[in-house]
Amino acid sequence: YANRYFTRAVGGDCLESLGDVVNAAEKNVDGVIHLGPFNCTPEIISQSVIPHISRQEDIPVISLSMDEHTGRAGVLTRIEAFVDLIRRYGYKKDSKKELCAL
Repeated sequence: YANRYFTRAVGGDCLESLGDVVNAAEKNVDGVIHLGPFNCTPEIISQSVIPHISRQEDIPVISLSMDEHTGRAGVLTRIEAFVDLIRRYGYKKDSKKELCAL
């Protein structure tokens, strides 16, 4: 799925993360929560491409980087706000009302 947007293998799960966003859009999910380890180069690269995919595929995506020092409350607040925005705007009228976490 990612080949339309990124063709280089950079290691890690970069291509899988990008492909999962495209796949989620094709399955008509309401939004994607992309989680990655802090300071992981393949995930940093995927985070730079995901906004383009989000616009092209018309799917909202939030990317979060986490490590052992990431506060749970802050992460939960960001996820709750993202889900609330999707629900409030009824992002896709014909959606299956699913949310995909990568």
